[in-house]
Amino acid sequence: MKTSATGIADFICAVETLRPDAAATSAIAEMFGMSLKPELSATQAPRPVQPSGDQEDVGQATPSTAAAASQTLPPSVRRLKPVRRATVPTTKATDPLSSSTPTAPAGTRTFEGLLTVRDGAELARLAASVPLATDKIDVDLVVRELALARPLDALPRLQAPSLALGAQVLADVGAPMQQFFEDQEELLQRFVSSLREHVEIRYFADDPQLGAGPQRRSGSWEPYVPPDIGASVIALTDLGCGFPERSDATRAWLRMAQYLRRRQSRVVVFAPVRLSRIPLALRRVIELVLWDRSTVRRNVMQLAGRPGE
Repeated sequence: MKTSATGIADFICAVETLRPDAAATSAIAEMFGMSLKPELSATQAPRPVQPSGDQEDVGQATPSTAAAASQTLPPSVRRLKPVRRATVPTTKATDPLSSSTPTAPAGTRTFEGLLTVRDGAELARLAASVPLATDKIDVDLVVRELALARPLDALPRLQAPSLALGAQVLADVGAPMQQFFEDQEELLQRFVSSLREHVEIRYFADDPQLGAGPQRRSGSWEPYVPPDIGASVIALTDLGCGFPERSDATRAWLRMAQYLRRRQSRVVVFAPVRLSRIPLALRRVIELVLWDRSTVRRNVMQLAGRPGE
């Protein structure tokens, strides 16, 4: 029968398990076909550890028998080192029950405007745009005029919505509109970001012709000045049709809308009221945007379909 070879590792395991004295250690070495030097055999014997009374010995580790035996390994034996390393936590552990943990107060709500981000930006762009002639010829109109044997004094050009003329924005800060303060500020920021220096913001209460100004304080208001001819006028108001109803403000808006249309200015009104509360005569002279999420898509389609009316 073929026997397996024994080595120094088997000898060390036997010494560590049996804890023999010097003579027994030499005998075990002979069993494995080895021999120990006299000075090495003496070091293999277990020696009792006596407690030291000196102060400098306190806290010093005493080498074990396995450590002493490992010192007798020949240089050809490769020593293995542990590869496990202590892990460092990447995040600081927090106590979920600690009072220092920041938590949102119960019942806190974030502001959600009446218009979404996409719809609000699209409505702001369509409300402020006016049709301007481009450098492209209106071929369909030319063919239609020539088919009717009508002379062409000039070539008709295609029109496209443009923001070049800017817009005047009128924000109603009267008592009935105070509940829509956050919604007004959100819309005003959209107009400022879209038109930049081409927007003119004026504040008023119920009727702009009674006074308007660049600040919310009524003490800074002056007589109303309309924008340049052709520029759009955008109003954030209930047209006097909110709660309570103000018939004087409604009639004033009817007169003002008719005056601005004679100046070729579009009048687009963002009104947070129901359509049934606005008189039909006033609806005919303005472009109305019902300030409501449920009808915002219809408002976008309406403004996109008649930009020059």
